Amino acid sequence: MKTYIQSGDVLTITAPAAIASGAFVKIGRLTGFAQADAAEGQPVAIVTRAVSEVPVAAADPVTVGAAVYADADGALTTDETDATYVGYSTSAAVPAAGVATVKVRLD
Repeated sequence: MKTYIQSGDVLTITAPAAIASGAFVKIGRLTGFAQADAAEGQPVAIVTRAVSEVPVAAADPVTVGAAVYADADGALTTDETDATYVGYSTSAAVPAAGVATVKVRLD
């Protein structure tokens, strides 16, 4: 197909600010997780469709299938208040019991 560019599962963008590897990235409606560290203005690949293992808020237990959101600081939570929808959990996390990461399918 003449117009095909790429699958879109990983996109290279210009970092709007310093980004750490694995950080949630939101630019307009484009969201994903950074594959590497990047300084502001540098290219960075972000994964837009995949399952990623990410940390969750310390007081926020997550069940399989729960909707996961990112707050203004990029921290992941199940609280949708003032947050951006990221996807849903494919594993459980109980931070109080020492499980502080969860697998999230980007949606």
